[in-house]
Parts: sequence; C-alpha cells; structure tokens
Amino acid sequence: METPVTLVLGLGRDAGAACARRFHESGHHVLVASPDEQSLAKARDELPDEILYHHGGLDDQIGLRNALTAAVEVYDRRDNLIILPPLPKPSDLADLNMAAFDESLGHTVRSGALALHLFAKAVAEQAPLSGIGLERHRQMPTVTFVLSQASQQSNPNHFIESVTQGAMLALVRSGAVELAKAGIRVNAISAIRPRTEADNAEEGNWLKKRTPLGRASLAEEIADAALFLASPGAGIITGETLVLDGARRHLAGLI
Repeated sequence: METPVTLVLGLGRDAGAACARRFHESGHHVLVASPDEQSLAKARDELPDEILYHHGGLDDQIGLRNALTAAVEVYDRRDNLIILPPLPKPSDLADLNMAAFDESLGHTVRSGALALHLFAKAVAEQAPLSGIGLERHRQMPTVTFVLSQASQQSNPNHFIESVTQGAMLALVRSGAVELAKAGIRVNAISAIRPRTEADNAEEGNWLKKRTPLGRASLAEEIADAALFLASPGAGIITGETLVLDGARRHLAGLI
C-alpha cells in the first residue's frame, strides 16, 4: 500500500510536534505547517529529519492552499489533516474586546471551514490510497481538529476561548455530514492541553482540583488519539469528539 501523507497545521505548545512524531513513527509522510517561525525552528530541532516544514499563514485561502500544495509537490497527495487552532488569551465577558473576539472567531471557525473546503477539493483530484478488500474500504481521508477542554465546558475568564472552541464542535458535526459523501471523515479531540499548568501555577492547581485524574492531557496522549482517529480502525467514526479530560466533565464539584 502507498504511504499516507499527513499534514499537521499548527503546533500549539507541544501537541502538534507530538502528532508529527507519532504519525512519522507509524510510517506516514509528514508535513508540518505553521505561521510561527520560532515554533517551526523548535520543531525542526526536535523532530526527525524526514519531516518537512512549511512556514506560512493558515487562516486564509492563500495560506491554506499553499500548505496543501507544499505536500502534493513533494508527495503527490494528502490524506490526513491534523489541525490545532491557536488558543486566545484569557478574557471575560465584562471586559470583552470585540476586536479580539472577531479575530478569534475568524481564525478558528472561518479557517476551519476553509480548510475542510480546500481539503475536500484536493482529495477529489487524487486517487485513493491503494489497498484490497475491507482495508481499502476503510482507508479514508480524514480531518481531525485538536481543541481545548473549553469546547466541552466553560472556564471562568476564558469567554472567547469557550465560545470559539465550542463553535468548532458544530463545524466538526456539520463537516462530517457534508463530506461523508466524498468519503472524508471529520472528527475532533477535546483535551485539557498542557499549557495551563505550564503558564500559570494557580490556574493549574484550580484545574487539578476539578479533574479526577489530577492532570492535563499529555501531548503524546493527544497524538495517539489523533493517530487512532486517522486510522482505518476508526473507519466508521465521523462527526465525533474524543474527550481527553481525566473524567472532569463527570465530576459534580471539587475533589
């Protein structure tokens, strides 16, 4: 069977690099794209030499098309997208900055919809991955969005993040229904991402008191979940959200 090609759009703190490494270890060709030159330089230092990199914007048609084209120029195809939308700074409704709100919505929901649109057009122009029998039937192009826990539950002082990340779940569900006829699966991962504990000790302690397992998701756990959702073993799964929250959403208060 041909080697699948996976694009990681955005790096986040650690999860994007972990996804790139995990897919590479599993035999995929991998291209990482990010508008952040510093994050790309860090990824180059940490990841295997075979992984390719693309520096450019990911929130407009030109930037996203360039990232997709960069993959096809080298590998002649693209099979999976892993998308990590940037997370906005803490915000509350009382002091809402509408410019920041509009920017976050545009960068997450609008660019997410555009990525689905352009990926579907690109996939329609390429031959399916080779395979036989059931394996070929299950080997479908996929898009996986890596979202924050705010897509499931709202946290104080994270109003913009909660609204925009929650809107992405509607995008995932609608995209899954729309693209099913094209043989493209669309899913999401909702995870307590590592940045909270690293950025703010007080907020990290607040999180631990409200999470039965007492910690955020590890970048490697997010990467393993993304690999599963992109695999033939998840061939019937689309429009779903895999929640990595240490049972937080099932807790009725403080631990």
